[in-house]
Amino acid sequence: MPEALATGGIGTALGVISRSVRTRQKNHVLVPETRPYLQGARLTAWELHRGGIPLTLITDNMVGHFLKSGKVAPSSPVPIAFAANGDTANKIGTYQIAVLAKENKVPFYIAAPSPLSIFPIPMATTSP
Repeated sequence: MPEALATGGIGTALGVISRSVRTRQKNHVLVPETRPYLQGARLTAWELHRGGIPLTLITDNMVGHFLKSGKVAPSSPVPIAFAANGDTANKIGTYQIAVLAKENKVPFYIAAPSPLSIFPIPMATTSP
């Protein structure tokens, strides 16, 4: 089982994906590049590749196409933190993926470690 680069052990979303690959629930991962810093291209793809998990790196603007195709399993980003009301704060591209997933009836889950930092803000819309 691969170890995560950004967290300890098998990580968060990587842990969910690793387990589903081992139990044959997921065969291939689509990894958005995650602009502007390319975390998907540089970190997520590297961790998956290192763990022997099949992946395809896609541009951020290809997400809608794949969600609409009906051939995509649930999406599971990892939040940076939770607001007091349970909202999540994450990278800039997560919102549009969530909206596209909802529009295309693709489940969208949050893969988060426990405990995770809670921002001293009432909801994510007030996030700095």
